[in-house]
Amino acid sequence: MLLRRSFFRRPAPPLSLGGYDFRRGMPEDAPELMRTVMLGFETFRAFAPRGWEPPDDDEERLRGWLERDDDVWCQVAERTGEMAGHVAFMPAAIHAVSSDDPELAHLWQLFVREQHWGTGLATALHTAAVATAPTRGFREL
Repeated sequence: MLLRRSFFRRPAPPLSLGGYDFRRGMPEDAPELMRTVMLGFETFRAFAPRGWEPPDDDEERLRGWLERDDDVWCQVAERTGEMAGHVAFMPAAIHAVSSDDPELAHLWQLFVREQHWGTGLATALHTAAVATAPTRGFREL
């Protein structure tokens, strides 16, 4: 099932959350982003069906996506210089579950390291993705 979120045209609010620094995700962030992804997937085991395994992904593939800055958008959150979480989206046309709708993007990743749960960071990252998508030509996410 594909869940779509339509956007209302409004200015993107500035991204802020006390104690966190936000910046664009870069290809050189791939090792730490991959670590965040794998830490996140490990928490899925608490509710995933028996025998579930995380998707097979790797750092080089992630780096390759991040090199496609015109297509892939990634926002990183850090606290005291350490990775806290990130969010990313890409056009549906290049996602594994593709669509030829040019106004549809897929929220590709939203991960927050466990020590930052409950801080509002996931909400701030999600808000940034939802606010940024229309500025990149997407109507639905």
